[in-house]
Amino acid sequence: MSHHRLLIVKTIITFLFMILILSLVTVAAKERKTFAMSLKVFKAVEEVNQQVEQEQYDKALELLEEIKAKRLTDSEKAQISYLQGSIFYQMAKPTQAIKAFAHVLHYEGQIPQLLQERTLLTLSQLNLVNQNYPAAELYASKLLSLKKSPSADDHSLYAQILFKTEQFEAALKHIGLSRNVSEKMQRKPKENLLLLENAVHYELRQLNQMVVTLKDLIKYYPKAHYVLFLASIHGQLDRLDKQTVLMESLYENGDLKNSSQLLNLASLYLSEKVPYKAALMLENEMAAGNIDKSLKNYTMLSQAWRLAAEDQHALVALNKAARLSDDGKIYLQKAYLHYDLMEFKASNTAIRLALDMGLDDKQRAEAWLLKGMVLFNLNQFTQAINACDKAREDEKTAKTATQWIKYIRSEQKKYEALRGV
Repeated sequence: MSHHRLLIVKTIITFLFMILILSLVTVAAKERKTFAMSLKVFKAVEEVNQQVEQEQYDKALELLEEIKAKRLTDSEKAQISYLQGSIFYQMAKPTQAIKAFAHVLHYEGQIPQLLQERTLLTLSQLNLVNQNYPAAELYASKLLSLKKSPSADDHSLYAQILFKTEQFEAALKHIGLSRNVSEKMQRKPKENLLLLENAVHYELRQLNQMVVTLKDLIKYYPKAHYVLFLASIHGQLDRLDKQTVLMESLYENGDLKNSSQLLNLASLYLSEKVPYKAALMLENEMAAGNIDKSLKNYTMLSQAWRLAAEDQHALVALNKAARLSDDGKIYLQKAYLHYDLMEFKASNTAIRLALDMGLDDKQRAEAWLLKGMVLFNLNQFTQAINACDKAREDEKTAKTATQWIKYIRSEQKKYEALRGV
């Protein structure tokens, strides 16, 4: 059952009997003549209510038809119609319910204003739930016009209807009026109203205003998913520092469990140049099973460790990534890292594996160039020149490879001269 239906079911019978009781108390002569309900009719309505409480709705409707056959005042007829509408609603017959409630308004001027207001409110809610937005807007507009001081809920309801009909600026106006009423009564704005305000700003692509609304949501209704939403908006506004702070706070509170969210935080750490945090978080969460131990994630982990100047940790991650790879790209990355660490034999082995597993043309040329550099450092000059020769076959590495060949030959002569001496 929807929120609107629960609200209506909860209040509708109570309200009607409040009206009936008020009709029986001593009032001004003119008002008593217009609105009073006879004791006989009141007792009959009480019997109807007993049937409703026992969920004997068909029996209740039969009794109401019997009452309607009696000689009734316009006020009594209106209140009977209201009660019929409430019963039809509880029977999940919205069309009959709306028809009965609408009949109440035929007696406008002959019924208490409170009943008229409640009927307009009920019709607004029912038509909103049933997606008859023009009718909902009509009744809600009449309600606002009728009431001297519309409530925060009245403006909120109208704003919901305006949102459904894509009248976003008008919806914002009534959201503001609703918030003003709540503020005057020293009450916080309702959560649903703030969510509606956020939705309107989203439709209007007013991201900065969304930030303000989301901060209010977090202030009054602190929930992790609102913080996550605010972080996302900061990201769209390229405020990565603020996005990172919010995401980090969620992580520290244990509110980030989703793999994509955790990976997003790792990416933010890398963007904000705190790779050590990224690496540590990735490693911990992969160990805990919250992040998949995939090729992509191990590669990201190795990148984080590398940027954090933790090369041995980076190598461990690259080894795990390489075992999951079906080509030689990761082994080529390993070869570069081993070369930077001056581990030339290990680099040479990684290059061989990379070439054996397969590389595209660009990567293959890079691998041969790197192999030439590695073999040079192993004093294998002839093999180094041969490797650089293969690198010259690709135009992107040809120039560098030629320069390396020239340098290797020069150093080879020096080396051989020294050995000769």
